[in-house]
Amino acid sequence: MIREYVKLIVYLHLICNFCDTYSRSVHRPLDPLMPVINTHWVEGTKKYALKHSRLGNAIFKKFDKEYFMNHQLPDGPIEFRNSKGQSVNGSQLNKLFEQAVKQISAKKKPRGFKILKQRDFNWKLTSGLIILKSNDYPFVIKLFFENPKSFVCPFTKGFEQSIIFIMGEGINRFNVGFTRIKNLEVIKEKINSDPYWSKIIDFPRKWFWHPKNVKWFVVEGENIGPERRERIEFPSIYAIVSDEIVVDENFEMYSKKNREMVIRLSTFLGNRMDPHINNFLREKSTGKLVIIDSEHFPSMVGLQKPLEYNNYFEWYAKLSLKCIDDYFLKYKKRRHEDQFKAKKEYLPI
Repeated sequence: MIREYVKLIVYLHLICNFCDTYSRSVHRPLDPLMPVINTHWVEGTKKYALKHSRLGNAIFKKFDKEYFMNHQLPDGPIEFRNSKGQSVNGSQLNKLFEQAVKQISAKKKPRGFKILKQRDFNWKLTSGLIILKSNDYPFVIKLFFENPKSFVCPFTKGFEQSIIFIMGEGINRFNVGFTRIKNLEVIKEKINSDPYWSKIIDFPRKWFWHPKNVKWFVVEGENIGPERRERIEFPSIYAIVSDEIVVDENFEMYSKKNREMVIRLSTFLGNRMDPHINNFLREKSTGKLVIIDSEHFPSMVGLQKPLEYNNYFEWYAKLSLKCIDDYFLKYKKRRHEDQFKAKKEYLPI
């Protein structure tokens, strides 16, 4: 009952958002300080634009190109997590991933992979997030696709990404994906220094990857941030490559023991990770609890201060209230103050 109530609240938020976005009265005066982003290919001239009150400079703060390039999938041997002595060259994985990208770009299901998740992927626009597992090697690849046109269409990539756009200052999973490895390093350091959690928690290895000849696109912001203008370049396709975890037990919401453990862990890490129950697995070979998703949670939902909760009901309720406040209760003056000030990032990575 509680879960259905929460879902209803969030769906109502989304419906109201669509109504507000697409049904603006022609008689209502335009806000001259409305945030705007313009996009185009690095070597192109055709531009696409989006004006929206929820756009913020978070879009421009999550991608660190130097870090991204320094944490790419290696070309040499990569040992399998669960089969000691067995390995595959990263160069071989690279060929498989390149082939998968070509097939997905042609709107075909990739051969040699099982699709684990595609609800956040728009096949028509070839944009969003699609998660694949290799049939031949124990690796999972989370592929992110964007282009100048799709980047300014935030409500075309599924329900969850629409909510992230509303709460996270206009970002989407594409932007937040760049935080996964940095945030994982911070989480690992904190857990490995704790005598209790270090014995029962583990993590998959993760690398960035992008196609050899990937195209880059530009995002330019107006009426955003202290300087009023922002600019950044993104790869149009990139991925997070991760070890496959052989599961002994899926964590489920109906298990009180599982819920309590995840809430305790999330409290220990202090809002740094998403405590959604599906982000945790019990590994068969080690019996440890493995954190498989390491997005920077404050970035994903736009947290500027601690979110305190003791159970999942409180977590869902407080996130819902934040969503209402972000979208419906920020009057113009307050929105402009937030829009142009230099913000100190909460739980920076």
